[in-house]
Amino acid sequence: MRDTTFDKLQETLEEQFTWPTKYLFKFIVDKDNQQPVLDLFDDAQFKRRPSRNGKYVSLTALVRMPSSDAVIDIYRKAATIKGVITL
Repeated sequence: MRDTTFDKLQETLEEQFTWPTKYLFKFIVDKDNQQPVLDLFDDAQFKRRPSRNGKYVSLTALVRMPSSDAVIDIYRKAATIKGVITL
């Protein structure tokens, strides 16, 4: 059975971007659980912004991506990380 979780996102990515392109990734993670998200990328520079109470961190990176499939692959992997919120 085919996983259709990201079909709508992929359709939107194909409509709105010409590949390859720079794509903005944003994640919210527990401050002690940043490394698994950072490990999803080879050499990305992340901006980190702590939440008001310091429990969470917003991670943002502009990354050159070759295709919508590559973007979806990152989101699939991020979905397996406990407590990660993708924006």
